[in-house]
Amino acid sequence: MQLDPNYAAAHAGLGLAFWDVAQLGWTEFPDDAIARAEELARKALTIDPENLDAHRLLARVNSARFKPHVALIQVDRALALNSSDSESQATRGEALLWLGRVDEAITALETAFALNPNQSEHDVVRFLEREALRNPSIVFIQVVLAAAYAQLGRADDAQRVADLVRRRLPVFDPQIFGSRFQSPADHRYLVEGLRKAGLT
Repeated sequence: MQLDPNYAAAHAGLGLAFWDVAQLGWTEFPDDAIARAEELARKALTIDPENLDAHRLLARVNSARFKPHVALIQVDRALALNSSDSESQATRGEALLWLGRVDEAITALETAFALNPNQSEHDVVRFLEREALRNPSIVFIQVVLAAAYAQLGRADDAQRVADLVRRRLPVFDPQIFGSRFQSPADHRYLVEGLRKAGLT
């Protein structure tokens, strides 16, 4: 940016770095980092209105601010520029999930993984691990993490996290947990993971 202040990709890239800082818990002031990410994304778009990274970044910012409708509009702009961008497809899936459009979200996320099988940013276990570190007081994140580990065959990890849950939540009913799922199949899958983790 110092060498070329009109280099849109540099502004967007720095914005993505601030986004990571906020999302990965590397700052005590995540809202400030997200605001800086938005500022840099908008600057990139004033220079180059077709900068894919900037459109995708604004979508993520709006999702983080609980504005999934705006996020969806923004990420659709990114996909109009490149429908094969795996990260944009995954970002679209996240926005659709927040909107409760689960079938469409699954389609978008499956497309993201098909385009890039190493789409680690949207791996559920990594997400849950990160959230468990960022929010250690919310035991239910660890509950879902234990179930996810168990369903992936990571028995030792599932047992370790389940032990933590049992210490913090001695009375736990897996049948009630997650009972607000609209899909009975989704609820059964969760309960099955909890059973495999030993949380029954």
